[in-house]
Amino acid sequence: MQIEKSYTGKWRISDMELWDQEFVDLIEAGHLTFNDDGTGTIIFGAVNVVVDGRVESVNGAERLEFSFAGGDEGEFVCGRGWAHVSGPNMSGNIYFHRGDVSTFTAEKK
Repeated sequence: MQIEKSYTGKWRISDMELWDQEFVDLIEAGHLTFNDDGTGTIIFGAVNVVVDGRVESVNGAERLEFSFAGGDEGEFVCGRGWAHVSGPNMSGNIYFHRGDVSTFTAEKK
């Protein structure tokens, strides 16, 4: 499955509702990466997860919906999220299963 090119590539996280930029960049510069086939990664703080995404239409608006699984400080985490692209900017929400929920914004690199 191919996702639309506007979502692919590396996106530098510039803001998260729950965490300051120092935490976002704790181990490396926080980012989301999406490949042509919808797979990818999200890395911020101590979070390092793999992603499975698909472009969907929600209330007439297109967005990338994704699930994720991986680690946070050595503990297993999983969840879901969504992202919308407007020009060089991406914004969305990330939902940890039975845990934190945060908005994010990112810029295409």
